[in-house]
Amino acid sequence: MRGATQAAPDLEAACPADHGWVFSGGKRQALVPVGVVLLFFAGYSIAGLAYYWSFLTHYEDIALFDHVVWSTLHGRFFQTTLGINFFAIHSMPILAAFVPIYALSPRAEWLILAQGFALAVTFLPVYRLAFLRLGSRAAAAMLGLAVLVNPYVLSAVPWAFHAETLAVPFIAAGFLAVERKRFGLLVLCSVVILLCKEHFGLCVAGFGILWGIRWREWGRGSVLVTLGAFHIFLVFGRIIPAFSPTGRHLMLSEGMGHFSRYSWLGHSVGEIIFGTLKRLPFVLKTVFIHFGGAKYLMGLLLLFFGAPLAAPSFLLPGCADLAANLLSAVPMPRGIAAYHTATLVPVLACAAVYGCRRYAEMLRNVRPGVFAAAILAVNIGVGYIMAPLPLPGSLNLWRPWSLTLKPDPRVDSIREIIGQEATISVQGNVAAHFTHVKRVFPFPKGVDEAEYIILYLQPTTHNLHYPDEWRTRRQGMLVSFDAFLNVDRTEYFQALEGILNDGRHIVIYWDDPWLVLRPSPVRESPHSAPEGISQALSRLKTLTGD
Repeated sequence: MRGATQAAPDLEAACPADHGWVFSGGKRQALVPVGVVLLFFAGYSIAGLAYYWSFLTHYEDIALFDHVVWSTLHGRFFQTTLGINFFAIHSMPILAAFVPIYALSPRAEWLILAQGFALAVTFLPVYRLAFLRLGSRAAAAMLGLAVLVNPYVLSAVPWAFHAETLAVPFIAAGFLAVERKRFGLLVLCSVVILLCKEHFGLCVAGFGILWGIRWREWGRGSVLVTLGAFHIFLVFGRIIPAFSPTGRHLMLSEGMGHFSRYSWLGHSVGEIIFGTLKRLPFVLKTVFIHFGGAKYLMGLLLLFFGAPLAAPSFLLPGCADLAANLLSAVPMPRGIAAYHTATLVPVLACAAVYGCRRYAEMLRNVRPGVFAAAILAVNIGVGYIMAPLPLPGSLNLWRPWSLTLKPDPRVDSIREIIGQEATISVQGNVAAHFTHVKRVFPFPKGVDEAEYIILYLQPTTHNLHYPDEWRTRRQGMLVSFDAFLNVDRTEYFQALEGILNDGRHIVIYWDDPWLVLRPSPVRESPHSAPEGISQALSRLKTLTGD
């Protein structure tokens, strides 16, 4: 072991020459990073598909994205299951890239595989950046792996798909482009990032400021700042208002339930900015104390041993997601079981690369690899505890009833029955499997106009309900049976029993636990549900404690 008085190596001299895009040193050195990407791509994809095939999905998540792509393919541009255009909710033109794939085979599994690959391939630019700055393949690999096992990245996997996760590797590649002084590459990454979500104009503007700070080329930096600012103006000022039923972004509108996340600050970007500055002490107190923002920030930084704070300018591209998560009146974006923070992880990791370098320069007897190892260790530990899988010792927040690694063949049978021009009312947690139709309602909504009612009389999670304080905060509802149903269980059971007993619907498909009904052409006398269905319903109510 080196003595405390021995000088640290010259890190600048130790850094390898800048050859190649991701790899250097030949094909043998490329095997390890490629192997890591393939391994995690397989793991992410298998886990995402298992949650999807096990009906652990939400009506407003992958079901929404799948229907948008399918509807666009069939001439209904970005139409959603909610009955409004998707641009009223989010600006994610990147979804159009899946339309040609859906033309070949329209399956939501493509979205899940795309997210798995996007998250896994993020290892490469982080690895390359760390190798360039720290001069150690081991340290680079550890920081890259820290991203892949980060609990916030792992939490994105069971949500199956969200378009913003496609930006994750491009955010990491943006930092590599800055480091290698490749402005054209940075512009390309920025364009893709802008296609992934409406507020990413702030991310691109952050890259522009970072370019100016890093290379003192403020002319080029201002190009990205202008591009980001124009994107914010165009999306929030023109595109979303043109499609929104409220004339503004739904999340800036009042009375929209959990969509109204930022209406407490104002109803436009300008109102939010000036309103926040006008009552800054109140906003800061609300965000950091009442919303728990201080704990959220502390948790993020502890996962990287505070190293990002040693390179604060490299945190600038993360201002978009950080602001969006901190200012949300709904706690979900700050939750470790949610997907919203996944796009912040590459920012923190890349800033940590520079932070580890500066730590090593300050503590001259410690190599950067020591800090990289510590970061990897804490991410492995916390990632394992928070892993959305039934692992020994993990919290297993989703608590799946069971996980299957193959699709239920009865889904295709039901799809053949209902066709593609139907209007359906479908149970929330299975809606993602029946979105290739004209209109989709979450049961029991739309039962009066639906041509088919599709139900799955079996719980898919052991999280049947949470204590009242969790319900109030909407925190535990993320992965509870109520959340998957997209309705309170009492209302669900009352509606189902009424439909089974009122004689207005007939059973056209029953294969425990699948039930499909359609309106009866002639109203029959009220009758009890068939014995098998009654038994399934009784079993379901018993399991859920009702």
